[in-house]
Amino acid sequence: NQSGWSTFTQDSGYGFHVSAAVSRALRGPRPMAIQVERYYRYWNVEDSTVTWDGWYEPANNCTEYGVKLSVLF
Repeated sequence: NQSGWSTFTQDSGYGFHVSAAVSRALRGPRPMAIQVERYYRYWNVEDSTVTWDGWYEPANNCTEYGVKLSVLF
């Protein structure tokens, strides 16, 4: 983990990604398809190690969810 001028080691925690997608072939001269995907991502990371000058990266977690539209060719 790089934060500003320091590099921190965060080696405890977990995360996961879940998604579901549907796709539909498109008619035309080239094989193409469109795809719609719903996703959910989560991570939970513990405190980092403390650097030589006393800095550390605090524990953090993040939740992402959304919809992704793709063109496949």
